[in-house]
Amino acid sequence: MNYVSAFQDKHFDQKISDLQKELRREHDLQSNYEAKLSEGKPQDHKPTSDSSQYEGPSKTRSALAKKYHIKYQDTIDPTEDGVKQLDGMIGLKSVKDLIKHYIASAEIDQRARELGQDNKMASLNMIFMGNPGTGKTEVARIVGKILFQKHIVKKPLFLECSARDLMSTLVGGALLKTHKLMQRARGGVLFIDEAYVLAPTGDQGDAENSTKNDAVSELLRMAENHRHDTVVILAGYQDKMEELINKSNEGLRSRFNHKVLFPDYSNHEMYQIFMYHAKKTHCILGPKEKDFLKSKLSYFIKYSKKHHENSNARLMRNLLHMVISCHEYRIATHAKDIHKLTLGDINTISLDDLDQGFKRTENNE
Repeated sequence: MNYVSAFQDKHFDQKISDLQKELRREHDLQSNYEAKLSEGKPQDHKPTSDSSQYEGPSKTRSALAKKYHIKYQDTIDPTEDGVKQLDGMIGLKSVKDLIKHYIASAEIDQRARELGQDNKMASLNMIFMGNPGTGKTEVARIVGKILFQKHIVKKPLFLECSARDLMSTLVGGALLKTHKLMQRARGGVLFIDEAYVLAPTGDQGDAENSTKNDAVSELLRMAENHRHDTVVILAGYQDKMEELINKSNEGLRSRFNHKVLFPDYSNHEMYQIFMYHAKKTHCILGPKEKDFLKSKLSYFIKYSKKHHENSNARLMRNLLHMVISCHEYRIATHAKDIHKLTLGDINTISLDDLDQGFKRTENNE
């Protein structure tokens, strides 16, 4: 990757200026949109006189997300009880316990500040470590919901991105992008996946490591300045996240002192996850099919961990997708008249559907 320096690029100053202008413009558009919301106008309100005005999440944010590779989930639905939702998740007992201790500490710290006592060591920021498919993103959303419901953060806001999205080929660009993202997350939760990408490495040039340091330094500065009203959650593989903590800015260890390790799901929990999603998609499995599923899962999970990246809940979702695909192909090709199929025909999974689904998942993972 080629990096731009002020000495190599005669247009460097203009590039930085253009980036700053675009960020300021987007900030003005966001402020204008939030002002409209405060006036009671619905989120899908569209101005009629000036097409350049901010049109809300449906258009402007999606365009920005595409341009800056940032995934936005503008609001968390606050109607469902977050603690009950956490308790309802399959497995993750150790994770649930740590989250509940974290929430309790946040509540006590908030009450202490209400009484005039500010704990300088207190921090809401967290590090989630674990393999793909272990529920890190879903738990992060639930944490945001609980914090909002308990009035610890002001907004039901969840912003999600990858650490790769903070990188920039422009000198100073990573700092500006990180600052802008933190500004957007004010009062809510910012979830940064693959955060280990920000760890400095010896096989990369000084320019890239300098860019990473800019992003981390600005992230820590903003996280410290807004430690009482904004939550940052860094997520990634355990070994790589430990490397980030050990090799990057020393402030990470003190400002992100809540660590949560997400274990792999057990075989029984994987079966429960498959059945949970099967029920959501109206699939019906009889006793023989359930026994067959259980008998195949142990080998299938071991095989997938050895040969493929996908694992845990993600693996079960992929397996179910293949099973449904095989099922739909079977009934479509064997039916004399599709218009005479019943819901029972459409929803009932056979042993052959399961067997073919396992084989196709193994070949496609």
